Amino acid sequence: MTVYISDLQNVINTKVKMITGRIRVHGEETKYYVSWIGALSCFQILLTPFIIRSVYATVRSVHTSFLTMKEKSHMLRQEKRRSDRLLNSMLPRAVSEELKRTGTVQTEAFEECTIYFSDIVGFTKISSKLTPMEVIAMLNALYSLFDARVNAYDCYKVETIGDAYMVVSGVPVRNGKKHVREMACLALDLQKQIGLLSVPHNPSQKMKMRIGLHTGPCVAGVVGTTMPRYCLFGMTVGIAAKMESHGQAGKIHISESTYCELIAHGGFEATERGTIQIKDAGDMKTYWLLGKKNLLTTTNSRSSSRLTVEFNK
Repeated sequence: MTVYISDLQNVINTKVKMITGRIRVHGEETKYYVSWIGALSCFQILLTPFIIRSVYATVRSVHTSFLTMKEKSHMLRQEKRRSDRLLNSMLPRAVSEELKRTGTVQTEAFEECTIYFSDIVGFTKISSKLTPMEVIAMLNALYSLFDARVNAYDCYKVETIGDAYMVVSGVPVRNGKKHVREMACLALDLQKQIGLLSVPHNPSQKMKMRIGLHTGPCVAGVVGTTMPRYCLFGMTVGIAAKMESHGQAGKIHISESTYCELIAHGGFEATERGTIQIKDAGDMKTYWLLGKKNLLTTTNSRSSSRLTVEFNK
């Protein structure tokens, strides 16, 4: 029994020494790991301010870049709107949209349209008594009024050259037979407006215009690239110009084709002028457009009165 107890005691002592040794080894390893963890924690604590500052600088840079891009995008949209307005002032909207979409505009033939030409009677004499700045101011005020009136009808102002004013209806957007009525209404409206205005240096003298209209086919397209213009070509353009130049002060001179279209449409009064010789066109029967059998719409009349007052101011 004593021998058994002695052997058991030896086994227990051996196990105690083994366990103690293992605890000592693991303790050393634990201290080693704890030391490394502590060192890394200290290093992380030391680096944290730098990391935070770096992240803050990055976020601030990204935010500044975003604001810059947002501002640039806004400026780009503004420039695009200005470019669109400029392009639309030079070309009809339908044509400018096609130009922006495809980069080109196809020349197009129109079976029928009505073209308007007018000029100021005695413009050279009137201009001779004004300074160049006064002439420009007079034309600007006059044609700004005319432009506003054109916008009230289904018409497009093609161009102004000096005191000459050119308008078309039925181009570039076809409107059936409506073009002759729209142009006749516009001509009567502008004739009324000009009759309310006085010569700048002679208030007692009213301004007058010669107006000519002709209806027929034409070809239209964009000419030029630096300052593209929408131009009309064909005999109809030349005859419309001749209707104006062969007309009389304060009257609307129309060709037979325009007269027939107006009669077919109804609602207008005209009288025959007779047959006149037109260069490159021969003898042509022409007419004077006298007016409408019914008054212009209330809206157009009110707009006309308001614009006239602004011009006189």
